[in-house]
Amino acid sequence: MARRTPPSPSDLAPPPPGRARALLVLVLLLGGAWLLRWTEALGAEGVVHRRGPALTGGVGAAALAVLWGLGATALLSRTRSALLAGASATDAVLAGLLAALVAQDHPWAGGLPALAVASSAALALLAVLDAAVSLAGRGGGGVAAIRTTSALVLAFALALERAWLPAALALWLALAPALLRRARGRVLPRRALAALLLLASLAALAAPDLHALLVPVEEAAGTFEGRYAWRLLSVALALLSLAGIAAPAGREDGRA
Repeated sequence: MARRTPPSPSDLAPPPPGRARALLVLVLLLGGAWLLRWTEALGAEGVVHRRGPALTGGVGAAALAVLWGLGATALLSRTRSALLAGASATDAVLAGLLAALVAQDHPWAGGLPALAVASSAALALLAVLDAAVSLAGRGGGGVAAIRTTSALVLAFALALERAWLPAALALWLALAPALLRRARGRVLPRRALAALLLLASLAALAAPDLHALLVPVEEAAGTFEGRYAWRLLSVALALLSLAGIAAPAGREDGRA
């Protein structure tokens, strides 16, 4: 009988593959629902069809980016370094989205100084560097500390400007890497990742309501399948993430 090689201290417990794949399938379906018709409204030029991007704004885009990036990380990562690298790559995309929102004078970010754009872009570059350092197995604690501090300062500055949603994105960029780096062992990093996926799922669920509070739109004359599908898929993702918190690891032979 062949002897099994004991796991390395840097190895993670394997994920439940069925659940991890199901989560990515749901994220793909969520992206499809985002592009479907959600509502129709009577505008100056007649009936106007609105889809997910127009009714969820940056919150929906950010939630999709996080769900896809962290979902893929949960499925593919087998070591703590790979998990940190995948999460940092996701943060780089999120920071790029934040920079784009501020740069184009988004309704959430009106009147912000150009320094906020530069700071958001710098956070994206730092996240890419953090991902590269983590993937190389060199720790990356120093880069992560700079990221966290810079993102906290940016979140505070955005909050002072009453740009609440960009401030929330910056706060995520500060706290998410700190949470993952504090998670040690073979199971706890996966549980922390599942907690972040749960928050992103709840953000997706609330995205239409949050966007409607900030960007008023014409009263809808009809509601279509895309809006209902988005809600149902967001709830399903939240339930899968809760299961990931309760039982984050599969069997050592890779079965769920």
